[in-house]
Amino acid sequence: MKKVYLIIVMSLLLIINISALATLGYHRYFASKTTVPVCCQSGEDYLYQQLALSGSQIEQMKVIKSSFQVQAEGISRQLFPKRAELVELLKISTPDSLRISQLLQEIGVLQTELQQQVIQSVLKQKAILNAEQQERFFALLGQRLIYESRCQHANGLNSLEHNCNSISK
Repeated sequence: MKKVYLIIVMSLLLIINISALATLGYHRYFASKTTVPVCCQSGEDYLYQQLALSGSQIEQMKVIKSSFQVQAEGISRQLFPKRAELVELLKISTPDSLRISQLLQEIGVLQTELQQQVIQSVLKQKAILNAEQQERFFALLGQRLIYESRCQHANGLNSLEHNCNSISK
């Protein structure tokens, strides 16, 4: 009688272990398949394809992007040391609140300048698109901004702690 109970218990444990392994495998397989929603894919080719750009429009877009990247990199090079200094100040047991305020103002000015560069780039891109392309361009831009907003604010979590690409709403 004891052998029968032992066989039943062992069989149940075997079934539970197999189920657990199958579940783990299933979740790992599908987690690796998680992608960014189609509306939020990036890359020049994706944008050019979605907007059905002509060869000359593609060349103009590349010039605009190249110019923007140079300007953005310059601003970013100024931002990084200020952010690093801010982090170092925050670590100190009695941080210099005057210097923190000064850094926040400097960072704010640079971030505003960066946003202005983004807007100028968008307006330059808009200028080379026809009405239909503009409509699609702004639809894609709006979807991307909404996605990034969800990414940063989903469930009250910040994007530094969680993989934004796993959010697919």
